[in-house]
Amino acid sequence: HVGRDRILQAGCRAFQPEHHVAHLGASMPLVACPPFTRWGDPRAVANAADAAIAPLLPGIARAQSFLSDRALPRPCGVGTPELGEPVFKVGRTTGLTRGVVDRVNVLYSVPYDHGDCWFEDLFSVVTSNGVDFAAGGDSGSAVLRSDGTVLGLVFAGAPMGTLCCDMASILAALDCELL
Repeated sequence: HVGRDRILQAGCRAFQPEHHVAHLGASMPLVACPPFTRWGDPRAVANAADAAIAPLLPGIARAQSFLSDRALPRPCGVGTPELGEPVFKVGRTTGLTRGVVDRVNVLYSVPYDHGDCWFEDLFSVVTSNGVDFAAGGDSGSAVLRSDGTVLGLVFAGAPMGTLCCDMASILAALDCELL
């Protein structure tokens, strides 16, 4: 619920007041298709992303960086993913992983409690070492180029690799910008 759902950092399962850093500010509505809808059916609707924003509570400092021992560039700017380019992310579950964009303009259906939702303009990332680029709990991790340009957010796992939502689409839909 906008304004009421609490955002915790680190993402712990039980509420701890010292981890409360924000409230949900806005989220992208997810439109489900009628049961058994296939892409191309006139009833099929595509979503751009599954994302939300959460303004920090007063007194909570923002730090746009990674831990200094990782020697990673700070996130800056937004770009479009390109086939074959190397990327990295730092996730809650898997930490720092590196991969390669192996597909762009992906269309994929994801089951939600309220029905299946189609998503378009996704991109996928795979690793060369057989380890998944992301795992459960990494959703929302920024996917970046080696220079810190943000390309998207980790969204879901799929047989083809880790699916990511395009950052430019997310920012436009939520009417916000990357600082």
